[in-house]
Amino acid sequence: MKRRGAPIIRLDAQPAEVHPTLVADIYLGRQPILDRMGRLSAYELLFRQNWTNAARVTDDRQASAQVLENALGWFGAAGILDGHPGYINIGSGLLRDDVLEVLSPDDFVLEILETVEFDDSLVARCRALRDAGYRLALDDVTPDRHIPDEILKAVDIVKIDLAATVPDDLARLVNRFTRTGKTVLAEKVETQGEFERACRAGCSLFQGYFFARPEVLVARKARNSSGQLLQLMTLLNGDPDLEKLEVALKAHPDIAMHVLRFANATASSAFPAVRTLYDAIARVGTRRLVRWVQLLLYAGSSDVPLRVNPLVQLVVARARFMELAAHRIATGNAAAGDLAAEAYLTGMLSLAHVVLQIDLPELLDQLRVSCAIRGALISREGCLGALLACAEALEIQDEDTLGTVARQWRELDRSAVAELGLSAAQWSVRETNLADGD
Repeated sequence: MKRRGAPIIRLDAQPAEVHPTLVADIYLGRQPILDRMGRLSAYELLFRQNWTNAARVTDDRQASAQVLENALGWFGAAGILDGHPGYINIGSGLLRDDVLEVLSPDDFVLEILETVEFDDSLVARCRALRDAGYRLALDDVTPDRHIPDEILKAVDIVKIDLAATVPDDLARLVNRFTRTGKTVLAEKVETQGEFERACRAGCSLFQGYFFARPEVLVARKARNSSGQLLQLMTLLNGDPDLEKLEVALKAHPDIAMHVLRFANATASSAFPAVRTLYDAIARVGTRRLVRWVQLLLYAGSSDVPLRVNPLVQLVVARARFMELAAHRIATGNAAAGDLAAEAYLTGMLSLAHVVLQIDLPELLDQLRVSCAIRGALISREGCLGALLACAEALEIQDEDTLGTVARQWRELDRSAVAELGLSAAQWSVRETNLADGD
């Protein structure tokens, strides 16, 4: 049976054709890639912010990460690709990120943007991805673009920008790549004449307005009840067995469907497809579930994306800082992992009572947190309390408190705290981009 994602609504580019009562907030562009016979060969998945069939990209990494998250987490790759490969634009930042490994090499082509400047580490990364079974494509290739030989050896597909390539140069450019066994795709094909010229030059795949404009896919995002999320978080904090967690998630179908889609998207030939919610939970892991639910709690019913929600950004960066700092002070300690996990949870809970408008002790009673976390949150007691105070001090540049922390732990001097704070902020941006809409 074919796995399906969330219900998809296809919108034309003209707003007059959109039903006035439609409310949707997860968007994805999809443009077909065809072969010489006009048969569908693949889709390119594109960043879209709303129903408007155009992209306003200010950050390549964020846009690509959003496409990846929406394709895997909300729509479900199987539903939008229907057995065809999906091309996803990848900039240098995302190219280096291990998150790419959630993509199945059988389902996706990594389309390297023309803005990527290759250094030795990126060349090595491309070779490693190729060795792992991923197909790489070069985007927007023109006669003037320099492509290192090492990169050309690693890629499978070259996309030639027809609009930026004069007819006299096209055959020579295509021949350069086909003679080394590359598949050449002509993009920005807008007329019958351009299609025929690209065919004569030796291109085997085609994409452009002559065939089809991108369509906008829209998925509805279910809203979550804070009370229900609190109950689920309480269960997760108790380290439940998978059977109990499966029962609990069945009461949260929106979260359950997200988990199923993400787990299925990570399936490869080495793992069987996920068929049950139990299998999906085991594949994704309770640690990842905990963090999704924590983000949902802060997002609430707001329509503001997580990546630009200041409260979410603050609390995620705070939690990550505390996690990193805990690892730093507990290096070599067998319990370092436990301390770091407690530190992260402490940071995530430090503003939850404000969001839920509930008394902090009452919230902690409901969640049944440890005495150490309770003491840290209520009165900044113990190691966790000191780490929380350090995180709060860094946010407001309270040098006196930061100095006190440095005297307590040499590993957290002012320079180290600044370094960890920057790392936490960067991680927060990446995490909320990948989990936007959770």
